[in-house]
Amino acid sequence: TEANPYILKTPEHLVGMRSLATLNGETWFKMANDIDMKDVTNYVPVNFDQNFERKTHFDGGNYTISNFTSSHNGYPSLFGVLYGSVKALNVVNATINSTGHVAGIIGGYIGTTGKPAEVTNVHVQGTVTSNTGRSGGFAGNVVDAKFTDCSADVTVKGTQDVGGFVGKIQKECSFTRCSVKSQISSTRTATIRGGCFASWANGTTVTFTDCKVLEGSRITDETGNTAAYVGSYAGFLAYAGATSKTVIENCTVDVDINVPFAQSVGGLVAVLGQNELQINGCQVDGKIVANNQIAGALAYIEKGTDISISETEVTASITGGTSTGAHFCAGLVGNAASLTKLDITRCSTSGDIASGGSSIAGLVGAVTSGTLTVKDSYATGSISGNNNVAGLVGNFGSAGTLENCYYKGAKVKGTSVGGLINNAKGVTSLVNCYAETNLEGAGQVGGLVATLGKAITVTKCHYSGKITSTSTYVGGMFGRATVASATVSQSYTTGSINLTANLSNVGAIFGYAEKFTLKDSWSSMDVTSAGQAVGGLVGMMAAPSTINNCFYSGTVTGRSSSGGIVGMSYTNADGNVVEGCIVMGKVVNTKTVATQYSAGAIIGCVNKMTITAKNCWRTPDMTLSDYSGLYESGKELVYSNPLVDHEDIITALPDPIVP
Repeated sequence: TEANPYILKTPEHLVGMRSLATLNGETWFKMANDIDMKDVTNYVPVNFDQNFERKTHFDGGNYTISNFTSSHNGYPSLFGVLYGSVKALNVVNATINSTGHVAGIIGGYIGTTGKPAEVTNVHVQGTVTSNTGRSGGFAGNVVDAKFTDCSADVTVKGTQDVGGFVGKIQKECSFTRCSVKSQISSTRTATIRGGCFASWANGTTVTFTDCKVLEGSRITDETGNTAAYVGSYAGFLAYAGATSKTVIENCTVDVDINVPFAQSVGGLVAVLGQNELQINGCQVDGKIVANNQIAGALAYIEKGTDISISETEVTASITGGTSTGAHFCAGLVGNAASLTKLDITRCSTSGDIASGGSSIAGLVGAVTSGTLTVKDSYATGSISGNNNVAGLVGNFGSAGTLENCYYKGAKVKGTSVGGLINNAKGVTSLVNCYAETNLEGAGQVGGLVATLGKAITVTKCHYSGKITSTSTYVGGMFGRATVASATVSQSYTTGSINLTANLSNVGAIFGYAEKFTLKDSWSSMDVTSAGQAVGGLVGMMAAPSTINNCFYSGTVTGRSSSGGIVGMSYTNADGNVVEGCIVMGKVVNTKTVATQYSAGAIIGCVNKMTITAKNCWRTPDMTLSDYSGLYESGKELVYSNPLVDHEDIITALPDPIVP
């Protein structure tokens, strides 16, 4: 009874628990000293048959069971199926081998349907190996179980649902102040899941509070399927599926994951299968190496409803595959494929991120459905990839907003590159956001956004740094904006754009833009390109657009159609307006053919349209160079170039007012 438990002092006493545990009843045991099980080779678990009706309570008295082994064909472990409770127990140097059942040191199952279990202040150390079933340091499977103040220091090997603490979690389970140091290894199969803490949460509500994956934890994959990239692995939980809610709160992970054949790998969670996930107050450190769909917090949202990540910090470095097919590599969320809502608040990433594929970013690789809201969050590590590479969000394909966010790393490098977002198909507003970094691209590049594709409002944002590219459409804020309506206000850029090739549509705010409003904004960027349509604020101003009350103080250098505010105003529709703008910089045009477009203090060239330009100013000592350094018959032509404004405009404009 609870008041008068069986007292355990010898290995024979532990072996005899099964015969003493009452079938269809309740039995209490208590250890009186340490017990060494080295001479016991045929241990039979307490409860593994007859509907698991032996309800057992075990008090370890803070004593230790050492050298325990089990390879029984019925849930190899100490208890088999734990129905009841265990507390105040240490198990060291345990060896569990399974050839057909779930396996763990305490139980194959801890809890089962209709038979809950509770484990408190229990600590295990040893090795668990399973050839076919689920495996974990404490248990292969837990159902309706509660764990408090427990720890595991284990090596776990398996082919299905391998977890350092537990394998699979079902029904309602909780883990509080539990820690694990685990070495996880697995055979590559299409369905393999491995987590340093747990493999698969498949219950109703599963909560992890104040839990830790300790430094020294590792995940590796062994020989097996090499024909395709397979498997899901995570520093904490490999698969959160079929649960109504999974909560991971105030948990820390320090892990080395090296699974180059893996499909989805996360610092906290690899795959969210459905329903609600909350990650709050967590930290992830270490190193992650895999193929694609990799992230410091949540790698792949296969299907989810309400997902929130808050107060979470990732310092782990993340390395994806080298091929151009190695996609979705990011500091926080890799691929948000199907969801209703994803909220990210007060999160940060600082590890370097590199992959050969697309959708590579500091916070989110890609989101293609639902709504993404990011607030008070930032990234600082270097980022490199192929396409859709950005400081915060690679492919923003759904509705959403960014507020009070920034990227401030050494560089972002790829084909198409954005300081904050690369492809902004769905984002509706940027408020008080900035990027301070160098951008290196071989395609469209934007200091904030490479490509805009939807109506957007941008307020109090800025970019500072150096931009280089080997392609056209490059802007200090936006590379190319083809949207229904873009409004930018109270924003600025500093630094430089330097394009040595014959590249067009380059500007310190917009490289190329349609149907936009730019107001109350400024730039001091030096903008240099060997192409045309090079502007202090806008390279190519297309379709009815407006620039109001803006200021430029850098140097614009282009081959032709170079302007202090706009390089070229070009469209088949009239209606562009440039009003109340000031240029205090320098405009240098290096055209090599006299018939090429000229330079202009405000606008370099107006082509095929009528434009309104009024109340614009330039400094009286402004340098305006049209072209120089031409040669004819071996002699340099001397070209005396006075200040000339709008030399090649189609519709005459008034000269700018000279103060």
